[in-house]
Amino acid sequence: MQRKFHLIAWSVLAWAGIATAATIEVGDELEFQDALTAASTNGQDDVINVVSGTYWPESTLTYNAATGENKSVTIQCVGGGAVIDAGGIYFGDSRGLWLTSTGNVAHTIILDGLTVRNFHTFSTDKQSGRGAGAFIYTRWGQVMLRNCTIANNQGKEMLAPAIDGAGVWLSVNSSPGTVT
Repeated sequence: MQRKFHLIAWSVLAWAGIATAATIEVGDELEFQDALTAASTNGQDDVINVVSGTYWPESTLTYNAATGENKSVTIQCVGGGAVIDAGGIYFGDSRGLWLTSTGNVAHTIILDGLTVRNFHTFSTDKQSGRGAGAFIYTRWGQVMLRNCTIANNQGKEMLAPAIDGAGVWLSVNSSPGTVT
């Protein structure tokens, strides 16, 4: 109940134009996805603080910034210790983390202090075979990984290694842009 109150209070402030940045605390998989969803459309720079521990998502954790959302999102675990672990489960064509921004404005996506491991994706065709433990894409702007561990992630196409399979997929489509 406390989580809902904070999210509602934060949403009211954001709607009123009083807040200019949002900091969201997450401690379980549901809160993690709720924070990503809120951050993708609130028109603010966001910091998602992930509490140390192991997160076992049952589906892809997804952030897809709305068109015109030219703010940054930082997903961090201060001091490390947050592990996103699929336990080797195949999620079909999905990814462990799917973080994208495709609008025509600059966007910064930062992961800091996280471990992403044991995501195994499977695709039946080459077009959707972009399996990755973390798939991070922005059309304009920056993608940064700091103090992260990416381990034991696989992408497969028809039981063979995927052409686009990776532990992590980082991409900035247009210049100027940086991946660090």
